[in-house]
Amino acid sequence: MKRTLVVTGVMLASALASPAAHAAAKKPAKAYDFDGNGKPDLALGAPGAKIVAVVYSGRKKKRKRQVTGGRAGFGTSLASADFDRDGYADLAVAGRGAVTVVHGSKSGLGKRRKTLKTSGGTLTRRGLAVGDFDGDGDPDLVATAGPRYWLFENEGGGRFHRTGTTPGGTGPTVITYAPVAGDFNRDKRTDLVLLPDGGPGGEPEIMIAMGSAKGLKAPAGTGLRGGVVGAAGDLDGDGHADLVRGGPAGIQVGYGGRNGFSAGRVLTQDSPGIPGRTAAGTAENFGDALAVGDLDHDGRADLVVGDPDDAAAGTGAPSPGSVTVLFGSRSGLTATGARRLTLDSHGVPARAMARDGFGSALAVLDLAADGRPEIIAGAPGIGQVLTLRLTKRRVTGGSALTARFLTLPTSSRYGTVVAR
Repeated sequence: MKRTLVVTGVMLASALASPAAHAAAKKPAKAYDFDGNGKPDLALGAPGAKIVAVVYSGRKKKRKRQVTGGRAGFGTSLASADFDRDGYADLAVAGRGAVTVVHGSKSGLGKRRKTLKTSGGTLTRRGLAVGDFDGDGDPDLVATAGPRYWLFENEGGGRFHRTGTTPGGTGPTVITYAPVAGDFNRDKRTDLVLLPDGGPGGEPEIMIAMGSAKGLKAPAGTGLRGGVVGAAGDLDGDGHADLVRGGPAGIQVGYGGRNGFSAGRVLTQDSPGIPGRTAAGTAENFGDALAVGDLDHDGRADLVVGDPDDAAAGTGAPSPGSVTVLFGSRSGLTATGARRLTLDSHGVPARAMARDGFGSALAVLDLAADGRPEIIAGAPGIGQVLTLRLTKRRVTGGSALTARFLTLPTSSRYGTVVAR
C-alpha cells in the first residue's frame, strides 16, 4: 500500500521570531479548538498547493481562513494540542526538515508561530503524534521522517527540547515509521507505537516506546508485524487505549493491557459481517485510512475505515471509494451493525465518479458542537470533504465542504488532508 494520502490538517510556513511567553490558562483548550470557544474546528489541507483552510465550528456563519506556506512537503501531516496551555489550541504542521507550530488565539490561528527543526527529510505521511509521555500535564510532540523520529519534549509554556533517534538502531534506512500515541497500559502516561512501512526481508517489526516519569523509554520490539496506518481508542471501554492498524492485510486490532497491547484479531473487506466485499481483480485497501470516536455515545470508541479504492464487487471497475463504520462493544470491535457508505448512498450530497478517492482521509469531530460527533471524509478526486452523521447506528448524509466553499483550487486535490 503505497498510496500517498494524509490524515491530518492544517499547514504553515517558516518560523517567525519567538513571542513572549503566554500565561498558562486555568483550563487548557482541547485539540483543534483554535479560538478557545470549547468547540473543535476543522482543519483541511492541500499539500500540493501549500494551502490550509480552517472552518471554525459552533457559529451561525462559519468563519473561514486560509494559511499558506512555502516549505516543501508543507501539509504532509498535522497534530494539535494546547502546547502553551493558554486556553487556545495550537496546530503543528509537518514540512521538509521541520515542524511549524501555529498558535491559536481568541480569533483562531494567528501569526504567532514556532519552527521545530528535525534535521531530516520531509516528514512521514501521518508523521506527527501528540501525547503527554512523561505525565507532567504538558503535551509533547513526536515527528517521524523515514527511519528516524524526533521527540519534542514540552518543558512548559510550549518550550520544546528535541531529542532524536532511529528506533531500529542501524536497521534498514528504507523503513518509514508512522507514529500512533495512546495510553495502552493505563498508567496515565502516553505511549508511542511506531508502525513501519518498507524494509527488506518481509514486514518489519512494530516498535513501541512506553511512557514514563522521565519521558519515553527506548523503543523496543513488540513481536508484531503488519499495518502501516494506525489509530488508537478505547474500543472495549476498559480504560486502556487499543491499537488499530491498517495495511495490505486488512485491519488488525490489538487490545491494550498492562504490558502494552495484544496481537488481537484481523478484519478484511471479506470478513463476516463487513458490508460489501472485494471486487475481483481489484486491490485490497480496506483500512487505508482510519479514525476513531464514540459515534453512538455508549462510552466505547467506534472505528471509521476508509477504502479509497473500493470497487463494486464482481465488476472490477474503478470506484469512488467507501467509508465503513464498525462499532465498539464490551468485547471490543464488532462487525454487528456495521455500515458502509459510498458517494452513491442515499442522502450523501455528492455524485460518485471513478477514482474519487472517497475515504482517503478521515476524522471524527463534533463540528456542530451539539454532542453528536460527525465523520469527516475526504474525496480529493472531486475536491470535496463531506461531513456525515450517525443516527441510530445509521450513517446519514451531511454537508459537503467543497473547494469552491473554501475558495481552494480543485487542482490542489483538496480533501487529501483532514484534521483528526
